[in-house]
Amino acid sequence: MERIERSSFHEERFQRWLLQSMIGEKGFLTLVALDDDEVVGYGSIHLTGPKPARVISIAVLPERRGAGIGRSILEAMEAECESLGVASLCLEVAISNLVALHLYVAKGYEVKGTIPGYYGEGKDAFYMVKDLSGRTRTKSKDEAF
Repeated sequence: MERIERSSFHEERFQRWLLQSMIGEKGFLTLVALDDDEVVGYGSIHLTGPKPARVISIAVLPERRGAGIGRSILEAMEAECESLGVASLCLEVAISNLVALHLYVAKGYEVKGTIPGYYGEGKDAFYMVKDLSGRTRTKSKDEAF
């Protein structure tokens, strides 16, 4: 996971101790995508009780992007949350990360606000939420955000 984190994020990447806590601590759900026993992607969620669960990170090795791995991880995390009775998921995503934005909108996430400087000075984020109670539909790939 650390290799994926380093290759996916720069100043915003998680340190080793935080990645380890996302694997072993209560309240976190971390899933990995494997290909021949190699971890090629991962996703982590913090289960926060009555509040929406929070997507902490989804990352895929650069050479494996575009193959639907990130989408599969997101779908698996959503399914796991639904099985646990989680009503909604929230996340933050860089406004400049158009690939992730398209994925999240296609999967039914809605922009609820902007967080100025979330990723550092001049690096704003969208705050997005998805209702998992069955009322929010998944949009087609062709629908724009």
